[in-house]
Amino acid sequence: MGNHFDIASKFPFDIDPAGMLAFCGLTVDGPVSPYKTDLSTRLDADRLFLIDGKHPWLAHVEIQSGPEQFLDLRVDRYNICAEYQVAKDTKFRKHLRVDSTLVLLHPRADSSKLTGNRIRTGPNGNISGTFRYNIIRLWQIPVENLLNGPLAALVFATLAKAEKSQMPEIVERIEDRLAKEANSDLAREIRTDAWFLMGLRFPEDFALSCPWRRELMHESSTYQWVLEEGREEGREEGREQGFVSGIRAALLRLGERKLGVATKTTHKSLNSITDPELLNRLMDQIDSAKTWSELLRLGRGEK
Repeated sequence: MGNHFDIASKFPFDIDPAGMLAFCGLTVDGPVSPYKTDLSTRLDADRLFLIDGKHPWLAHVEIQSGPEQFLDLRVDRYNICAEYQVAKDTKFRKHLRVDSTLVLLHPRADSSKLTGNRIRTGPNGNISGTFRYNIIRLWQIPVENLLNGPLAALVFATLAKAEKSQMPEIVERIEDRLAKEANSDLAREIRTDAWFLMGLRFPEDFALSCPWRRELMHESSTYQWVLEEGREEGREEGREQGFVSGIRAALLRLGERKLGVATKTTHKSLNSITDPELLNRLMDQIDSAKTWSELLRLGRGEK
């Protein structure tokens, strides 16, 4: 899952995994903790969580914003690989149940093939098994369910079943909960990602008219907004320089969320990049890299 909407949509599962898994309809019957998502050198699931109750099991969450021809096959593949990986884990040394949930952010990610059941067939067309997975289609969920659900679920409220005319009220409802339940840093993160995901559903001019935009102006590095910020800075600094500064700020913020705090060396390397196309390539590679060094190599096309 390699685009910026997908990166933003992982955040709710990071800050409240138990609440979000319950929101997805899973029965959370024990302590929840992140489980390693790197299933091999070429596979990286979005999120895996260990529910360590009386009968431990794994929750696998895959998030999708756009179309993919073999999406159900990929979810099936990750499920099998997760089961195999945990079976080798020295803590368990046995098979654990793995429940997969596919979260679709937008109707364009949907297809008739995504039924929650994938039939596995052999070479002669005979059925060898069935893989069942959960599907969450956010645009079909009443917005009240998200506004009244776990605090982290507010990130998805702008994608829920609601009319465009309801967005000002939805924004106000989100702000009411953030004021009561979140510290300033968490509120900013939720507000930023909710605003960012709004761009999946509504045109840019509508998102830019949202009252959040003013508050986020000097705090958020959500990618699409930062590009706009870069354009505005460009009027003062010179258009190209401001544009590059905006992309670099977005890259740093999103990269630190995935790869950890950037070192002085990394800052120096990023500041030396003045080509906006290279910075955009680095942005596209964030989800494929495990370290800042690897990201910089991937962006330059190195192995």
